[in-house]
Amino acid sequence: MAIELLDINDVCARIKVSRATVYRWVKTGNFPAPTKLNGASQQAAARWSDQALKGWLDKKFGGA
Repeated sequence: MAIELLDINDVCARIKVSRATVYRWVKTGNFPAPTKLNGASQQAAARWSDQALKGWLDKKFGGA
């Protein structure tokens, strides 16, 4: 089973919040941190695994 990686636009579309909200939640520990694909620099591509997002949604909303 392949892991699907989502960019910030995909994440925002799925959970219906802004980019700023996602990054604020990450900073406060209320949302899974992204994986940086090109290293640790600020310009590294940030991606979230579909599994991490589903796990967060299940925890937050009790599953569906």
